[in-house]
Amino acid sequence: MQNIFIPPNINKNTPLIFLISGGPDSMMMLDYFKSFFLNIRVIYFNHQTSDTSLAAKNLVSNYCAKFLTPFEEVIVPKFANNFHQQSRNYRYEYVFNKARIDCIEYIFTAHHLDDLTETIILKLIRGGSFYNTSGMQLIYHEQTNNITLVKPLLNIEKTAIYNYLNTNNIPYIEDPSNKENFYTRNIIRNEVIPILKQINPSLNNTLKLVQKRFLSLSYLVCQEAKLWVENYRLNKRLNIAQFNVLNYVVKEEIIHRILSQYNFVFSNKTIENIIVILETNNNNKFEINRLISLIVEDNLWYFKTITKPDEFIYEFAFETPLIYKHNKFILQKNDDLSKGILCICYNNTSLPFYLRSIKNGDTLCFDYGHKKLVKFLAEKQIYKLEKKFVVVLADRFNIHVVFDRQFNVLYHNKTIISKQKIYLKMELDETFC
Repeated sequence: MQNIFIPPNINKNTPLIFLISGGPDSMMMLDYFKSFFLNIRVIYFNHQTSDTSLAAKNLVSNYCAKFLTPFEEVIVPKFANNFHQQSRNYRYEYVFNKARIDCIEYIFTAHHLDDLTETIILKLIRGGSFYNTSGMQLIYHEQTNNITLVKPLLNIEKTAIYNYLNTNNIPYIEDPSNKENFYTRNIIRNEVIPILKQINPSLNNTLKLVQKRFLSLSYLVCQEAKLWVENYRLNKRLNIAQFNVLNYVVKEEIIHRILSQYNFVFSNKTIENIIVILETNNNNKFEINRLISLIVEDNLWYFKTITKPDEFIYEFAFETPLIYKHNKFILQKNDDLSKGILCICYNNTSLPFYLRSIKNGDTLCFDYGHKKLVKFLAEKQIYKLEKKFVVVLADRFNIHVVFDRQFNVLYHNKTIISKQKIYLKMELDETFC
């Protein structure tokens, strides 16, 4: 087929990871490339969200068995909050870790031209930057992990994919949730784009050209922003007068890059508010959120981390005791049958474990569904004055244990299905005795 992209540095023996869902796009990609590449490993992520999950898994595993292609199923946790984003983060963290362990440099996904159109429209609605709005790219090198993401079908329309599948009798399964207008992307796909294509039948190719323009503009903006961010890294401050005369988009990019270093979610409105504050150039301290403040003084500006007395977070290391308020917590790999020891199921990509205070949005998982931690505590008659003494054992995605101020177990998460287990042992610190 024309317009399918193949990176020039890949040969037939290069080890590759293919992310295959069993849908038409990924099955077309797998079938098309099976004769090009001899070292494909397939990963299927089971999100446990649909009755078709088992059928899709069996379809992909049977297809791989037929052509002697290595197959791996990965169970994705049932995230309570922001399911799509959390699941996406989990998938990429897992596959990056897998690629590092197996020394694989390339990961293939089956995004196509219609996906690119949806993404650009979605980003435009949300008001992203030039780079963010440009959407997906054929090839992207992820520097942190030294891994290259490849989207070989990004120039192919969905209709061409169905034509290929029907011509070659390739099996696939449609995800019924794609027809449900519950998520914004589905509304854009099912309702908005058909109307836009009535106005412009060449919508996909038009937005593809828009993407090229956005990427070119983004490159120019990023080059200038990088110089300012490096200046901030070296001097910890930036000159307000010099900053204020910059192009607005450059100012946005500088603030975005600096805020990204603080590891919290922020909106375009946050960046807009910061720019307005800097334009007034009045000496003051402005709290951006509960984590950082913007400091404006002597024609300079910078961010400063906020520390609050009731908030804490400690990272666990396996087999290494963590002492907190005269109690010793140990995450050990074996059950020593101690009284009160707790078994915790986890996934490697969710690590590390933390002992921390509660925070906004904390959610607990039960067999029957999910519940906000604050509601759970209220049901146990633990209110504002007592909540600050509650302690949480969590990893990056899930809360595993909740303790009250006497370190009694209020909650123990038993919903995670995994063969990976660790044992939490808690005892009074002997140095306190």
